[in-house]
Amino acid sequence: KEELKAKKAKEAANKANANARKAAVERSKAEAAAAKAEARAKREDSSRNNAARRTANNAAKKAKEAAKKAAANAEKLAANAKKAAVNAVVKNVENKLEEIKRRTNINKTRMNKMGRIIYLKATKKVHPNSGGNQVSFVKLGNIYNKFKNFTGTKVTAGFNETWTA
Repeated sequence: KEELKAKKAKEAANKANANARKAAVERSKAEAAAAKAEARAKREDSSRNNAARRTANNAAKKAKEAAKKAAANAEKLAANAKKAAVNAVVKNVENKLEEIKRRTNINKTRMNKMGRIIYLKATKKVHPNSGGNQVSFVKLGNIYNKFKNFTGTKVTAGFNETWTA
């Protein structure tokens, strides 16, 4: 379910980006029309051309504001999609480690090796330097430490005995 949510959020972000691009194109058209109308108004100083210039300028301003809003929304949706994807990775790791814990046909050393492989692959996706966030990275670490405690590997938290974001 989490992966599906992440996929939908990513699609929504892509759609918002496309809408922002369309709005930028419309803004450019409106600005070009405004510039054309202004140039014409300078050539022929008539009230009709001035009205056309004002209309074009207003249209350009509205298009510019709409493009800014669309770009901001696209950024928010993209950030939410990224968070959902990272959270899906963490949840997936948690499920895989729980599945390993339930297996009775392997010893704890083998469990620890399998869990470590899963954890290391996930850290590459969840680490803050590679597109993840601090909270999810800490959560992943805590999940892995619980798993290591289960397999009998000693885990020490360091200074204050717990990791926090």
